[in-house]
Amino acid sequence: MKSYEDSLANFDLSMKVNATGMMDILCEMAELICRNETGGGREIVPFELTWMVNTIGWPTDAKGYFKKTIDFGVSIEDSYAIVLKYPDAVGTLIVDVASRYAVRNLVLNLEKAQIQWKWDEERFKLYEVETGQWIEIQQLQIKVVPGYNKNIGEEMYIEELSNFIDGFLGTRKYPNTIEDDIKVLEILKKVEISDGGF
Repeated sequence: MKSYEDSLANFDLSMKVNATGMMDILCEMAELICRNETGGGREIVPFELTWMVNTIGWPTDAKGYFKKTIDFGVSIEDSYAIVLKYPDAVGTLIVDVASRYAVRNLVLNLEKAQIQWKWDEERFKLYEVETGQWIEIQQLQIKVVPGYNKNIGEEMYIEELSNFIDGFLGTRKYPNTIEDDIKVLEILKKVEISDGGF
């Protein structure tokens, strides 16, 4: 008989969960996104900020707005518009989990360039001032569950949960430190306070 650890190590998160107790954990996670303090938009902002700070660096300041724009029957803020200040740049991050057409955008204005990323365009664009031209880099195509929004892939969530399980089991280091996660959450809190908080 397989041990609990063996089951988790070989667990394919895209398949139905067996009797390891993971189903209860996944159900509790689904309930979390329906609460104000852990709602969809509020959960996605740190997810986006985590890769952004690893790629671009830490902002020196952040301000923004957040709001519930659609009634899903749950009390969550579904839209965040954030301005990120860097020493030599200003960026915007828009997270809108209520959008009928899923929206995830990033724009960074630099002295001699502009970076644009729009999830639904499946590419990353860099405008070079000196050449006056756009450089485009295609992003990997995402796998989408049939019937789900074509702009929302589940791979990033599967990878996140897989990293958590592997880190817990000690088979791989966590990709982030707890200190960095706390700093990311502090940025989220700063944005929310700048709009009056909850």
